[in-house]
This record gives sequence, structure tokens and C-alpha cells, in this order.
Amino acid sequence: MAKLIIEIDDLLLTQALLKSQSEQISLDDFIDDALRKIMPEIILPTEVANSVESMLSTAVERANKKNSGDRFLLKSLFEDSEWQNLGTAANKNAFGKFFRKKIETQKTVVLLGKR
Repeated sequence: MAKLIIEIDDLLLTQALLKSQSEQISLDDFIDDALRKIMPEIILPTEVANSVESMLSTAVERANKKNSGDRFLLKSLFEDSEWQNLGTAANKNAFGKFFRKKIETQKTVVLLGKR
């Protein structure tokens, strides 16, 4: 994942910090989410995109099979070998964000927060 240094208006930064705190997410995640909302198309190589989409569908399907009130980690929806296929922690973090976006639009699973 790339690191970015930007100049930002103090008032805008303050508002972003307050909003990220109210949503109980990091400022990095808040900015990432904001950018994804205005640029929802992420360009991935076809093979990688298909693999991610397949894993995403699997995760949503398995999450939907959980009983109401069950708590789980995204990682627990996969066998260890499946989870390791995602590779680096950054990839797993990005996958978690894709999963969160998917379940938020479907409203079938309630996100309680991050571990």
C-alpha cells in the first residue's frame, strides 16, 4: 500500500478527524472510504479480480449462514489455506474493506467493528 503526504485545510482535517472518530474508524480508513465512494471502480488484473470476487462471494455466503447474533471474524469464514491465498496483511485489509462494503449494501450482516 502506498503512503501519501498531502496538504489539507485545517478545518477540513478537523472535520474528517471528528467524523472518523464518530464512525470509530481510523483517519486512514475514513479517507480511503471517502475516495472509494467517489471512485468506486478499482482496476485489478482480471485473474486477481475474479479470485477476489469469488472469495468475496464465498465470504458473504458463509456469513449469511451464521445464526442471528453470532459474532465472527472475517478470517474465520475461510480455511487457513484459503485465507493465506490473500497474501499480505495489506491485501487482507483491503479484502476486509471489500467485504464490509458488500455486507453494508446487502444489510444481511451487521458489522460490529474491527478487532
